[in-house]
Amino acid sequence: MPAPDAKNRLPAVADIWQRLVARLPTHCAGWRRLGDRLLKLSLVPLLVVLAAVLNPLDINGSSGRTSLDAYRRLAASFYPDKGQKKIAVVQIDDQTLAASGESYPPSFDFYARLIEEIKKAGAESILLDLMIIDRNRVGDPDGLGRLVKEMDDFPVFMTVARSSQQDESGCATAGRQNLQELRDAVRLEVHPLIRDGASHVDLFAENYCGSPRLSAALAAYIEHCGQDAACKGGKNDPMANQDAFRNIALTIEWGRVRPAGAEAMHPDHRQLAAGCPDGSVADVLGNVIRTLTPFESGALSTAPAGCAYHPVIRAEWLTAPESAKDVNLEAVSAILAGRIVVVGAMFSGVQDVGPSPVYGIVPGMFLHAMAIDNLIVRGAGFMKEWSKLGLGDLDLSVLVELIAMAAFAFAARRIGNLIAPRTLLSAVLWTLLLMGAGSLLGLVLSACLVWLHDLEPANWIGVAVAGAAIAGPARIVLAKRFQELRLLEAQEKSQNGKTPN
Repeated sequence: MPAPDAKNRLPAVADIWQRLVARLPTHCAGWRRLGDRLLKLSLVPLLVVLAAVLNPLDINGSSGRTSLDAYRRLAASFYPDKGQKKIAVVQIDDQTLAASGESYPPSFDFYARLIEEIKKAGAESILLDLMIIDRNRVGDPDGLGRLVKEMDDFPVFMTVARSSQQDESGCATAGRQNLQELRDAVRLEVHPLIRDGASHVDLFAENYCGSPRLSAALAAYIEHCGQDAACKGGKNDPMANQDAFRNIALTIEWGRVRPAGAEAMHPDHRQLAAGCPDGSVADVLGNVIRTLTPFESGALSTAPAGCAYHPVIRAEWLTAPESAKDVNLEAVSAILAGRIVVVGAMFSGVQDVGPSPVYGIVPGMFLHAMAIDNLIVRGAGFMKEWSKLGLGDLDLSVLVELIAMAAFAFAARRIGNLIAPRTLLSAVLWTLLLMGAGSLLGLVLSACLVWLHDLEPANWIGVAVAGAAIAGPARIVLAKRFQELRLLEAQEKSQNGKTPN
């Protein structure tokens, strides 16, 4: 039986409970409104952050590549020509084989004649970016011996021929493919190590497919540095400053202006030079305007076909000069003298090519030439990737981009509130203007990162677009319209005798 005091307290407790229950819907409604507001404020930023981290459908990767390519094209007009004067390209193609009386694959005698002529001209070194795989070649059986003799005691580097059989990591399961005699004759058998859509070169990988691998570009540069008193033994010398080149990827920069003096080799070169980028003010301004044109990133190259940053010599001018008309052989020899000569092939049906933001799709030999050029021009200060975070493929640039995106979104919201556009059309136009202004600002900041810290540009286009989408004028107007529609819906339900949720 309850005590008298308990009987007196029960009504009071029941009253408190009834009041608490009565107030609970009000408190819940307040929390629901707060949760709804927080959800509206955080949903879009959360989706953008998840898109940057998880990268569905390669959204972040696509805008990042566009940002990198656009920057490299803009910077190409101002790239120093120091390396351009030290590199030449010799191209072998179907026309060369026909003029030289060769069929595919070329004979060892053909390669021997080619290397002999390059050496006679006084070349500094030779990089053979060729597919020399086996000894089943046409011509004199002793041609291999003559080729080996031509390579002996001269700095010739030869890229590894890739096997058609590879495992999931991209490593050749059948091992190295070049002939042992050639591997013994050349200064070094090196690796292309070009990846990410021909935009990065792994200079010296400590553990590539189970063993250390030296890239073709770094091998040729080491030879060049050893003959240059200003480079040898200094910070730009890979032999003296190994940590600056080991396990680091070079982001390929591109030059744009045509090489001076190349037009003297052949009339075709003179005609071609008239349409190639010349570095004039009009040419630079046109390049800037075309690069900043929206949606042009898929077709960045506007240079005429045949234009190249390094002087290009047709191999037939060296192996069959009697069949080549109007060739100035003295000018050809002058171009080869004292240079690193990259020899490559472009045969029908053998597509060893890669994309360039300046010249479009180019043969692989031009990628090697440009990577060597970067090392000559920049030394240890070449453009680099950002440090990895240890979370998959994410690097430090993702954090920088998220911080920049948040700052830009905050600024875009303040500007949107200040402008206070009334129509959706005006809000969209203001948002597009903010995206453009943000992209230009991001380009400037990215250029500072490149110049001051040798870091490749961050995703400045993605930051501007995402920041304006998160909190730009268009989203502010849409949020107001959404709120107005909710109020109208609540009023209609009230007039119909229904309690709004």
